[in-house]
Amino acid sequence: MENAKETPCLCALSEIGLIHVTGKDAERFLHNQLSYKIDGLQAIEAPLAAWHDSKGRVRALLRVFVLHDGWLLLVHKSQAETLITQMGGFILREDVVLQNVTSEWYAAALVAKTSNALETSVAEYNIALSQKYSTVIWRKGVAWVRIGPRLVQIFCPKDQRPKIFTSFSTGSSAVAKIAEIRLGIPSVTREFEARFIPHLLNLDTLGAVVFDKGCYPGQEIIARAQNLGTVKRRMFRFSMKSTHTPAPSTPLEDSGGTRHGEILCAASQDGLVEMLAVVSLEGVKKKLFIRKETDLTAIKREPLPYAPLHGEEK
Repeated sequence: MENAKETPCLCALSEIGLIHVTGKDAERFLHNQLSYKIDGLQAIEAPLAAWHDSKGRVRALLRVFVLHDGWLLLVHKSQAETLITQMGGFILREDVVLQNVTSEWYAAALVAKTSNALETSVAEYNIALSQKYSTVIWRKGVAWVRIGPRLVQIFCPKDQRPKIFTSFSTGSSAVAKIAEIRLGIPSVTREFEARFIPHLLNLDTLGAVVFDKGCYPGQEIIARAQNLGTVKRRMFRFSMKSTHTPAPSTPLEDSGGTRHGEILCAASQDGLVEMLAVVSLEGVKKKLFIRKETDLTAIKREPLPYAPLHGEEK
């Protein structure tokens, strides 16, 4: 029998907002607005995509699902209403409707200590997870999305929430957040809207930006950054021992007080803080600190699970 300590925990995704997109022109509209190929997207795919402004800066980071009656966009909850308003401004004569359905859907994550524990637990309920990340398995109206080797996100209408969820132990939202941070998946909240081009958030490496699709907002500037290799900042993962979780936008400094970056998102568990931060390529070579009043706490750079970043020294 599997050790109880290896059983995945179910964590509520309280920061997730969901937007339902319907209408006969919805696919074409989303394809022309987002940085991923939406035209012809299959129901088994759940890719990351970004929506940019005309200067190529990320307005929102989304995960896209195909539904039987349209599309489902997952965004940070703080951006859902704003995204509907802003993106809706690009709807001209198209038949497209954007609706905030956050209150109607259930969102959670299954987090396990090992990939085997995750797969074994869900296999008991006749669910065979895909080994390919950003793919989705639909079972009785429930979407099981493989995010990483030990992380699956689950989405379904609240009235279709399966009883099997009660068999898992409950974990905190911080556990799910740390699992995403370890995978190098950023969180873009309203305060970071239109602050970064996608390369700074590693979205090119994460596959959220496709460079051989048609035009979309900011496409020329994004392609130029890709082709010329002019990116001087990137997103990196760090950790520190602390009971204090630093807020987004907290500066990262060297010992002399020079600022080299800022925190994008952070979460803590058992006295360990893990975070993603956008840092200059020169600054990341230095020993960096977080300042709280007059105290400096050293942070440690941690590895990311993807290949060397475009623009970073090998």
